[in-house]
Amino acid sequence: MHVELEKRYRSDTIDADILWDMLKDAQRIARCIPYADGVYVEGNRLTAKVRPPYSFIKGRFSIECEITDVDDIKKQIRVKVKGSSIGSSFDAILTISSLHDMLITLISADTHGLLRTLPESLIQRVVEEVSEKFLSCIMEDISNR
Repeated sequence: MHVELEKRYRSDTIDADILWDMLKDAQRIARCIPYADGVYVEGNRLTAKVRPPYSFIKGRFSIECEITDVDDIKKQIRVKVKGSSIGSSFDAILTISSLHDMLITLISADTHGLLRTLPESLIQRVVEEVSEKFLSCIMEDISNR
């Protein structure tokens, strides 16, 4: 199943340059991956084990992420994400654009195996919740500095 999602988040209380610098820092964003443990970062790559708290997703996912493109002029980052668990996997491209007072996230994902059998609306709700937790953590991290 293919899922596309675009979300816009107001960031007018956060300095745009500070936000942009954090988004480019794999070490800092690694701390904001929801439900993750065993996070390991090397350069622009990170791996983690994620245990989602949803009854329809069993076990832990192994996640591999890589920041594949950083455009300082457009203030846009592209991240390739792969996740796998027993009988389920997904591939996704996450694009984050930082505008003056807004973050725009675009997620394009394909699900495989057991995840493919879930309704698209359910997958979208999970993606929205995870995105919200991730971006809330980033905003909180910046606010606490």
